[in-house]
Amino acid sequence: MKEDLETEKRQTTRRWAKRSKQLDLIIVNTAEMYGELQGFIGNQMEAIPALEGDELAEKRRTDDGWELAAAGDEDFHENRNR
Repeated sequence: MKEDLETEKRQTTRRWAKRSKQLDLIIVNTAEMYGELQGFIGNQMEAIPALEGDELAEKRRTDDGWELAAAGDEDFHENRNR
């Protein structure tokens, strides 16, 4: 039974790591696309706060998973070490 549990734990950890990398790629690709669209459209495009600034987003571990916040989200940054 313990072997089964350890095998399941390793499989789950690998799946989570794969999903995490996929999400990171999605964020990077979205930011690149956003920047390209801003280059074409200019200021007519509505701003997306999470994609503005030098830092795209910052992640914080929560009880439910990971939380993403825009670089300018003061509440997030004040509480990120909790």
